[in-house]
Amino acid sequence: MSKPFTAVFFFLFLVFVGYVVLGATPIARIDRVCEPVSWVGRFTSSVVAVIHPPGEAGVVNGFASGTQSCRFIVWRQIYSDEYQQMLVRMAAEEAERAKAKTQGKALPQKDANAAQPKPSGAAK
Repeated sequence: MSKPFTAVFFFLFLVFVGYVVLGATPIARIDRVCEPVSWVGRFTSSVVAVIHPPGEAGVVNGFASGTQSCRFIVWRQIYSDEYQQMLVRMAAEEAERAKAKTQGKALPQKDANAAQPKPSGAAK
């Protein structure tokens, strides 16, 4: 009995991992990782709405907070190092512009969107 259940569970887990990895953007991948928290929250709030309707708002707020916490944890574990490097790079560029400005030279402003790569399926 345990082997078929384990195999099905493992297969479903692999499907979920594939679903997460196929997200187009980092934000989509973070949202997809945390979707099970939302699913459990919707189910739980539905059950609470049937059993004790005044308690539904508290359950919804609790799971919304849990979903946001999940997103933050995933972001912090995966993307925070890149974000910190970007902040350091941006501060260095700003210091360079300020230094050039005090010396009477004008450096061009960089467009924030220009540095980001286009998605592979984007129109050219």
